[in-house]
Amino acid sequence: MKAFFGYYNALGGLSLFGRPISGVMNYNGRQVQWFERARLEYFPEFNGTPYVVQSGLAGREFTDGRDFPPQQFFVSTPELQYFPETGHAIGGLFLNFWRANGGMAVFGFPISEEFDEALPDGRTLRVQYFERARMEYHPELAGTSSEIQLGHLARALYLNEARPVGVPIAPTMVPMP
Repeated sequence: MKAFFGYYNALGGLSLFGRPISGVMNYNGRQVQWFERARLEYFPEFNGTPYVVQSGLAGREFTDGRDFPPQQFFVSTPELQYFPETGHAIGGLFLNFWRANGGMAVFGFPISEEFDEALPDGRTLRVQYFERARMEYHPELAGTSSEIQLGHLARALYLNEARPVGVPIAPTMVPMP
C-alpha cells in the first residue's frame, strides 16, 4: 500500500521499523502491514492528515497483563521528561532516541521505566516500553547509531512468540524542586 510505503520511508524505514514480515492484510477491522518492529495501520477516516498511517499499539499489546509501577510526579527537565498521562518518565539515551525518531507520534507515551529484562534468546538488556514499541540499549554498540534499537515486538506478536521475563525495578524517586 502506497500510504504504508510513504510512512515507512519518511520515518527511517529499515533502520527504525525493520523488514516487512507480511503483506497488507486485515487485522482487527483495519488494513495493516507487519514489520519486525512495528505494525503500521491505515486509518482512512484521517485521509489528508498526517494520521492516515499510524504505528499500532504493539507495546501495549505485548505487555498486556504486566504491571509497571508508576513514577512519582516530578517537574520535567531537558534530560528527564515525566508524562502524567501514564505516570512514567523517559531520560538519557532513550529520551534522545525518542525525540530524534518521531517522539509521541511514532512511539506514544512511555508505559514503563527503564529496567533490565531477560529476553527469550538469553540476553539481558536495559529496556523501556512505550505504547507502540520497546527501546533496547545495546552497550556493545555504544557510541554508534545502533546503540538504541527498537525490539522486535511486532514480529513476536505476529508469530505469537514467548514474552520476555523481568521484574521492573522500582522507579527512581526524583526530588521535587
